[in-house]
Amino acid sequence: MWLRTIVNSYEGMTWGSKKWGLMVIAAGTAAVFVSDLLTPLGLVLWVAYIPLCLMAVWQMGRGVAVLLAVVYSGLIVVGLLGSPPGLTFNWAVINRVVGLGALWGALWGGEIARREWSRLSSAMEQSERFLRLVLEHLPDMVFVKDAGDLRFVALNKAGEKLLGLTNQELLGKTDYDFFPKAEADFFTEKDREVLTGAHLVDVGEETISTKDKGERVLHTKKVPICDEGGVPYQHHALRHRRTDERFACL
Repeated sequence: MWLRTIVNSYEGMTWGSKKWGLMVIAAGTAAVFVSDLLTPLGLVLWVAYIPLCLMAVWQMGRGVAVLLAVVYSGLIVVGLLGSPPGLTFNWAVINRVVGLGALWGALWGGEIARREWSRLSSAMEQSERFLRLVLEHLPDMVFVKDAGDLRFVALNKAGEKLLGLTNQELLGKTDYDFFPKAEADFFTEKDREVLTGAHLVDVGEETISTKDKGERVLHTKKVPICDEGGVPYQHHALRHRRTDERFACL
C-alpha cells in the first residue's frame, strides 16, 4: 500500500524535478543531521527538517513525505543519543518530543494545505475551461489584445469565420499585419483610448476589411481587462452579427 502510494507520487513528476528535489532534500538532510550530532543536546536544529519535509509534500506527494518524516523521526532520536552534553537529559528528551510533534504536525498541515491548493487549482481550471468553451462557441466575434503592443492574444471561432483568418495566422500579430493602414490607425487609436482611460469605450460604427467577405460595418464596444491595481493589461471586444449584416458589440 505504502509502496504504491510512493510510486504514484513519483509518476506525476518529470525526472528533472525529481532529481533536483531529491538532491536538495538529501543534501539538506545530511547537513542538518551532521550539525545536530556536533551540537549540545537541546539545540533545536531539528526545526530544519520541517521545510525539507514540506518540500517533499508539495513536490513529491504525501507518500514520499511520510516516508521522509519517518526517517527524520529516527534522526531526531539518534541526535538525542549521539549529541554532546548540553541541557539535562530530561530537558533534552522534552525538546526532542516537541521536535517530533512539530515535524508530524507540519506534515499534517502541509498535506491539508496541498490538498486545498489542489482543490482550488482544479476549480479554477474547470472555471477557465468553461469560460473558454463558452467564448469559443459564441456566435459573436470575441478577440483579446495585449495592452503593451496591441498584439492579438485570443480570437474565437466566430472571429475566425468573420475575418477569414485562423488563430495561428492572427495570434501575435497586430492590426497593421492584416488591415489597411487607415483602418489599423483607427483601431489602434481606439485601443489606446480604452487602455488609457481604463473604461469601456463605445466606438460606434466602424468599417473593417475582411479576407473573404469584403467590408463589414461594425458597432464595437471595447472593454479593458485590469489587474488588481486597476492597471489594464489586455482589452477585449465582442461583436454580434445582425440580420442586416451589421455587427454590434454586446
